[in-house]
Amino acid sequence: SMPEGVAAKISAGKQLLLSVHVFNATDDVLTGRTGIRIVREDPASVQHEAENIFAANIGISVKPGKSTQMSLCTMEADATILALAHHMHLTGVRQKSTLIRSNGDRELLLDAPFDFDDQQFEALAPPVLVKKGDQLEVECQFNNPSPDTYTFGESTDQNEMCLTSFYRFPAVGTSFLCIE
Repeated sequence: SMPEGVAAKISAGKQLLLSVHVFNATDDVLTGRTGIRIVREDPASVQHEAENIFAANIGISVKPGKSTQMSLCTMEADATILALAHHMHLTGVRQKSTLIRSNGDRELLLDAPFDFDDQQFEALAPPVLVKKGDQLEVECQFNNPSPDTYTFGESTDQNEMCLTSFYRFPAVGTSFLCIE
């Protein structure tokens, strides 16, 4: 949940896209549930609008065997990062998100083994203040057992991803995708 006074805005007439990656390795029919919890806020109580950003490497090339892919996202304004979520596909094994301050200092935000079946946002306690020019470094480790090279894409069994999704406020509104 967002801190008091902070909310992400969904304007009237806009769609909320819930993109669910499902991989069925059997001949059985899959059933299950997924969803998103939306909490309405009184607009008068909102002091800061938050936004969701994807720090991504869209040029990844995951060759057979073990490999590491990196990306950087440069903050275009001062903000506060509230939470982040790691996302890869089936060959992802570990992901790390590190804040690199403009003076070179490094602050580890999240470093964890990756489980495709358990992807969720991790709240940062306390939230992390970032300054314009700071960078979010995303490191993804893969173990690709196939003879194929995977590139960026939505197919869980034919493509890979390396991205960190994060909520920040105040919203800058320039783009939801941060790539370098």
